[in-house]
Amino acid sequence: MSKRSFYIMFMLAVWAALASSFAQAAPAFRLGGNGTLNDISAHEYLEVWNDESKTTSIETLLKIDPHFEDYNFEKLKGAGFSNSIYWLRFKVMNTDKAAQTIYLKATDPQQYLDFYSLDADGKTVADSQKLGSFRPISLQRLTYRFPVMEINTKPGLNTYVLRMNILSVTFPYRFWTKNELLEKSRSDQVVLAFLFGSFFIMALYNVLLGITTHSVEYFLYCGYLTLFIVLQLFLTGAGRLYFNESWALL
Repeated sequence: MSKRSFYIMFMLAVWAALASSFAQAAPAFRLGGNGTLNDISAHEYLEVWNDESKTTSIETLLKIDPHFEDYNFEKLKGAGFSNSIYWLRFKVMNTDKAAQTIYLKATDPQQYLDFYSLDADGKTVADSQKLGSFRPISLQRLTYRFPVMEINTKPGLNTYVLRMNILSVTFPYRFWTKNELLEKSRSDQVVLAFLFGSFFIMALYNVLLGITTHSVEYFLYCGYLTLFIVLQLFLTGAGRLYFNESWALL
């Protein structure tokens, strides 16, 4: 191979590496001043790092600055369930001249979440929140049945890091404003009232049938229904919403 060919191949490899590194940087979420977000998915703005040691602290993370990869929903959604530690990183560009507050909402139960807002240098923590479906809902700054993280943005580029100790390896997060989230919370509670109200009527009906017919089968069905209700309390987030501190101790 001639020196010229070697030089050309070397430069192509360098350019390919640079292009790959730029491609792996997730874009910043741009926040304007229209006051609405309309349930925007956060997937394309997320970068993911799998903490295989499961011992990395936020201080260590900021010091070693590991390689984060773009969030790939198609790749991760089929990975099943495992007790994993994942770190997510995303950036928000506040194009207004004033500070704004938005929220990042999980769309299913997430066990333990530690959320960090970083200073402008990206090396120190400015604010932190401890959340999760296995923690009291009172720790959240906005009450909602699933974990909700408050994102305080200053004008310019803001960086955030989320540590997740979860069973599911999919991360369904979405951006909301406070008013949108409060409105959704009210509509959700109406749906939950109908759902668990119907469960209660079914259970009461079977108890009455068991008493009048002296059949054990109806009482056994009530036991099955009770287990199903407990499962739904967790999956829908209603357990931590209505039982708060007691639910977190289960």
